[in-house]
Amino acid sequence: MIVFPLSEGHLHHWPLWCFALLTASLLTLGVFLRHQQRKQNNAPLVPLSLFRGRQFSGGMAAQLMHGLLCGLFFMTWTLYLQRGLGMSPFQAALAFVLLSLGELAGATLAAKSAGRFARRLPQAGALIAIAAMAPTVSRPPQARRT
Repeated sequence: MIVFPLSEGHLHHWPLWCFALLTASLLTLGVFLRHQQRKQNNAPLVPLSLFRGRQFSGGMAAQLMHGLLCGLFFMTWTLYLQRGLGMSPFQAALAFVLLSLGELAGATLAAKSAGRFARRLPQAGALIAIAAMAPTVSRPPQARRT
């Protein structure tokens, strides 16, 4: 109810149903929160008391920001690969696979060597991720086709 009107509304010149869905989503969220509040002692889906703790709320806010920034990065990187470097969608997808494999290798390395190399660990993970992206950004830009 939130994503669809935000992603499709501009194509239809923001008709009334977009705003109706967004309003309905806020009302649905309110009903859900009220239902969870009433169900606090009877195993709620989301224990709202967790949000009173600064650590939990701060962690959730950090996770929200991380998710938003990751989405922004991947959207920007896709546009750069395809429009800036002239890659096809398939080549850009391969670049994403390389990046994912590099991040997986970095996470695996971090998990296995956390005790021994704790101070050097962030640098090693960053270097592996950069190495995974290197083949995609080393191509010279091609002339734009208009």
